[in-house]
Amino acid sequence: MTEPIQGLQILTEPLLQFGHGQMLPDPKDGLFLFGPMIDEAKPAEMRVGVIGTDEGIARYKKWVSQITGYIPAAKAEQHHLAFPGFEAAFKTKWPANPVATISISAAALSSTVRIPDGHERVYKTVDLFDQAIRKFLREEDSVPAVWFVVIPDDVHRFCRPKSIVPLPERTRTSQRFSARTARSFVQAPSMFAEDNAAAEPYRYEVDFHNQLKARLLDQKVVLQIVRESTIDPEGVNALGGKPRMLQDPANIAWNLSTTAFFKAGGRPWALAGVREDVCYIGLVFKKTDTAGSPGNACCGAQMFLGSGDGVVFKGAVGPWYSLTTSEFHLDEAKAKEIAGLVVEAYIAKHGRPPKELFIHVDRRGKGTPLAV
Repeated sequence: MTEPIQGLQILTEPLLQFGHGQMLPDPKDGLFLFGPMIDEAKPAEMRVGVIGTDEGIARYKKWVSQITGYIPAAKAEQHHLAFPGFEAAFKTKWPANPVATISISAAALSSTVRIPDGHERVYKTVDLFDQAIRKFLREEDSVPAVWFVVIPDDVHRFCRPKSIVPLPERTRTSQRFSARTARSFVQAPSMFAEDNAAAEPYRYEVDFHNQLKARLLDQKVVLQIVRESTIDPEGVNALGGKPRMLQDPANIAWNLSTTAFFKAGGRPWALAGVREDVCYIGLVFKKTDTAGSPGNACCGAQMFLGSGDGVVFKGAVGPWYSLTTSEFHLDEAKAKEIAGLVVEAYIAKHGRPPKELFIHVDRRGKGTPLAV
């Protein structure tokens, strides 16, 4: 007989609150039985924009038509829950036709994702989506609540940090200078504007998902990036795509629908029993050498409320990392600044300051960087 693990503490699942004030520990059970939180923020219908190749847009529309109806559970005996249909679960309509549609050239996309240099490859691939969304926002009055960015699997395959394009598939490009030279211009800009423009891709992370969101921050758009093979695995496989280990269709419908509903302004649930007028702050630190100092790190903060709402504050780069203790600490001035921003944001939303601040630091940021 196996001996129990000494010191193991099993925590009970916290209760979540759903529609009509009902509480359950399981999100799917709660939505299935009671629906989401009903308040002024709940959208009457999903205002979704979709951007992708023509094929990707068609796959999105096919998937939306599927989630409007019942999707059976794959293995009911293992507590896999059927998806009852989007409107049945979220009390919100999801129209088959998006409020905005942007088509990206499949040929152009296929070319940019095969550029040999990783920074240039991801930058130019992101550019196709970034510029198209910016053009739409300049010219159109209707603004979607959330954008579905539907990408071919080649974008996921080639536009991640360690991706390498096979030699026979590479697109020919004329690089202005080497990657090493480009990085030097990021640290110390050139006297020539064209050099700095060519070095621009090296200012960003080699990751399509992260870079697209970072470059569109100033537009305040909400993005949901999804692979074509996630929403139409059979269709992609039929064209010779590499089969993936995916969740069953009901689980995919639950996960994507819940995320999209939240990003569109709805609240699927709230944590039950949270005290009023309490504000939670999450801090995260990441070491960076962009400023030329091994002790420099970027600190980001996010304010969380019991309602589920949150505000993200831009990170500040500074000497927060100690080479001696391997810990992250903000100085008093920066800690006071972040606390002040959080309180101001809370007052703007509630009309009064919070009674308490609770601070959680990412495990890489040891110590207590904020004293409130």
